[in-house]
Amino acid sequence: MDWLVETTMISMVTAIIILSVKRLFGNKISPLWHYYIWFVLIIQLAIPFLPESRFSMRSLLPISGRFAEGSSDVVTQSFLDQVPFSRGVPITWGQLLLVTWLVGVVLFATVILVRYLKFKRQINRLSEMTDERVSIVLNQAKADLHVKRDVKLVCHGTTPMMVGLVKPVVLMPESYEYAELKPIFYHELTHLKYFDVLISWITVMLRCLFWFNPLIWYSFKVMQQDSELVCDYRVVKRLDLKHRKLYAYILLKYASMSSVCVKAPVTIVRFSMTGDQSGIRQRIGFISNVHNRSKWRGALAVLFTVTLALTTLTTVHAETAENSSQAGSCGQESEQTASMDTCCYQSNIGCSGLLLNGIEQE
Repeated sequence: MDWLVETTMISMVTAIIILSVKRLFGNKISPLWHYYIWFVLIIQLAIPFLPESRFSMRSLLPISGRFAEGSSDVVTQSFLDQVPFSRGVPITWGQLLLVTWLVGVVLFATVILVRYLKFKRQINRLSEMTDERVSIVLNQAKADLHVKRDVKLVCHGTTPMMVGLVKPVVLMPESYEYAELKPIFYHELTHLKYFDVLISWITVMLRCLFWFNPLIWYSFKVMQQDSELVCDYRVVKRLDLKHRKLYAYILLKYASMSSVCVKAPVTIVRFSMTGDQSGIRQRIGFISNVHNRSKWRGALAVLFTVTLALTTLTTVHAETAENSSQAGSCGQESEQTASMDTCCYQSNIGCSGLLLNGIEQE
């Protein structure tokens, strides 16, 4: 539980910092940075054992190295006595929280897995596309992007989408035009090439582990949007001006249509080429500004990333933790000494008073 509480606190601080700095930079720096900066948060949440550092931000946390000191031995009997069936059962706060957390993890993981299997079953029922012209364009796009994995094509819904980690499937809109095939395949295959599906599954597992933290859920939602931005960036760099305009047109065209007929819950790992209108406007803004990036802002972003990694992807140095613990114990000893001195002083005053009273009576 110590690791869970400490990681939750430091991850919330990290998420707030990242969201604030991303808003500050805006589209003045590369979408690659906007996406990969989230890997600091992923590593922080996924890896419990990190190197020690004197500059770790965890040393500023009020519970750093001291959260559970003595707390695991405290039985919350006064609380549990209110529950009839729990009388006499030695359950601690830490055990109660641990059980609650584990139940939440199992419930969230079960719901997400059931929804995903149901969604995949619906996709698998769809017939594979057999149009020879479409297959030729797909194979050419795979060759251009050096993607060797087999990809199943099905025609369904109103917007391009890719699902599947082991067996990827690309859903083509029923209203697609032949000229749109190349940009669409470039977009979906780029997600496949850079392991975006795998990364998204990792974030889903982390959402299950930190199901109680809405800031983590919101952060990974923003990361999903950033993955679409960086995919646009990679695709547009391969296109000439004519095809860039076509790419922007495709985004606007399918964003204005309704969602796909096969409903995908928000927790399902899938990559839709379009999103809401505000997200599309942001993506088109990045596309139009693809070569207009500030170098000094980029250098500042790199410096920020290094600093954030060094301070948040480390744990408190052993000497720092020991000094902090000694300082705490010294403080307690000082308080005890001061209390004893006060008691002695009061007792001396009492004794002096008794002696004076005795002298006066004589």
